[in-house]
Amino acid sequence: MNGENWEDLRKRMYVLFQELEQKYSDKTIVLVSHGDPILLFKGITMGIEDKDFLEPYIKTKASEIRLSYPAYAKEEILPMSKAPLDDSGRLDLHRPYVDVLELECAHCDGKMKRVPEVMDVWLDSGTMPFSQWHYPFENKEKVDAKGSKKPEFFPADFIVEAIDQTRGWFYTLMAISVLLDRGAPYKNVMVTGHVVDKNGKKMSKSLGNIVDPWEMIDKYGSDAVRWYFFTMNNPADTKRFSEQELKEVQQKFLGTLWNSFSFFELYAPPKTKIPDSVSSSIRQAQDKDNILDKWILSRLATVNEEVQKKMDVYEITAATRAISAFVTDDLSNWYIRRSRDRFQHPSSKEDLKLASELLGFVLKQTALLSASFIPFVAESIWLGLGEKSSVHLAELSKIDKKSQKPELEQAMEALRFKIQIALKLRAQSGQKVRQPLGKLVFDAKTADKDKLDKKLFLLLQEELNIEKVEIVAALSKDPAWVSDEQAGIAIDTTITPALYINGLMRELIRQVQVTRKDAGMKPKEYVLLRLSAQGRSGEDIMKRAEEIKKDVYAKKIETGEKRAGEDFIVEREFDLGESRVWMGLRKIKN
Repeated sequence: MNGENWEDLRKRMYVLFQELEQKYSDKTIVLVSHGDPILLFKGITMGIEDKDFLEPYIKTKASEIRLSYPAYAKEEILPMSKAPLDDSGRLDLHRPYVDVLELECAHCDGKMKRVPEVMDVWLDSGTMPFSQWHYPFENKEKVDAKGSKKPEFFPADFIVEAIDQTRGWFYTLMAISVLLDRGAPYKNVMVTGHVVDKNGKKMSKSLGNIVDPWEMIDKYGSDAVRWYFFTMNNPADTKRFSEQELKEVQQKFLGTLWNSFSFFELYAPPKTKIPDSVSSSIRQAQDKDNILDKWILSRLATVNEEVQKKMDVYEITAATRAISAFVTDDLSNWYIRRSRDRFQHPSSKEDLKLASELLGFVLKQTALLSASFIPFVAESIWLGLGEKSSVHLAELSKIDKKSQKPELEQAMEALRFKIQIALKLRAQSGQKVRQPLGKLVFDAKTADKDKLDKKLFLLLQEELNIEKVEIVAALSKDPAWVSDEQAGIAIDTTITPALYINGLMRELIRQVQVTRKDAGMKPKEYVLLRLSAQGRSGEDIMKRAEEIKKDVYAKKIETGEKRAGEDFIVEREFDLGESRVWMGLRKIKN
């Protein structure tokens, strides 16, 4: 209970070591002992840690670790170490223990000892631009200018560290370089702020608000964590960490980018060759009437220019936010969504090939542009698009002024803004987007002021599910119309019998697609669809059933009651307007 522990024994052996050094200096003595004391004494004379000299004697039995000694007496010569040892006999190169160390001078018979003065530990870091080249003893051309020729590696383009290095590394680099009459050792300084919890409090064990970065990386991926910090705020600002926000970033940007790539993989023809730059076939697409193709290429070129310019002046947050907006708002939510029918039901093989090459090119350039920020996802997409070498070995594409069409981008932006207003008007009227409406109008003054392009009206019709768009002298005051006079938009909400049936057919398509998905069918798997509709609009639905074949991937559509002995992989019954509809699906060979 009051016995001596291992650390106590070690200290006692060190005291003995010191006493023997003083009493028998420069003499050879014989020590006779056994067990732990002599082993510890041996380790102290060698100036090494316990585990390094005890290893040969450690034996493990179950959960018990014991020392196993030689079965007979063993004679050893123990050199008395001159190494600096702390109070427990362990090697310690810090003051005051290192002060006892003396070294032989190679040039004279004198002794070398540590000088008593202590310099700032940042001194060696401050000399880095010079000491890394062993300057001035060699490699002078890397630091000094020679005539009109600038030095290769001085000054640095930029340095980056946390804000606390303002008085540390940033300062000592500058101070030493100026003292050597070399001026500023860096052209730009990037400072990163500290990470705190979501409430702005410093993370600590006592508050229980510490977030393990490895846990976040394992859960969301390192690219998501990187992107979260890049886009959160400017580098020097304090980072309030929120796991929920990290999750949203992963889903909104990385999830959207990956889904865009998956869309390409699903619909592009096998072995689609994707050019490295705007090829003749893509230029051909720009010359055609597909306004979306021209627009997305223009947006890509504009974003490429914006990101490169922002990176040149170290505006990381602005650069990454530009990429994020392009991927989520432009590429996925507008170009791919509005081109979905073109990929799913192409007008020709040639058009599908052209559309696939263009989308592949946009994805490829996006991976290249974002590779510095999301290295793993960008690499996966890059290689998935057929490249053999790493994206990190490729150079950024040159800014493509030829593809940029500023007026088209402005017109599309104005149109999309008008669409948001029109959607609010539809919502006010209580009409869902699936219900087609007859007409939307812009007043002439608004159309002229906002430079609305009539070539874009087809996109507006498809997005809003409106059959006709016109520009008129003045908005209608009819109560059947909903309007926003400030925005210069009005919509006729009158539901004619034809519009009502059109709405039912769109809802029928949605119901079939949901049923396909619930049955686990793949997008391109063809089916036989049997429909039976009863009620007020049942006959009209049955007559127009053939119209939805393309939209629901039905090779064949049959109408009428289920026949005896007829099997389906899924059957469903539901209300459609004032009608009751039954459907049955079964797979059929393409």
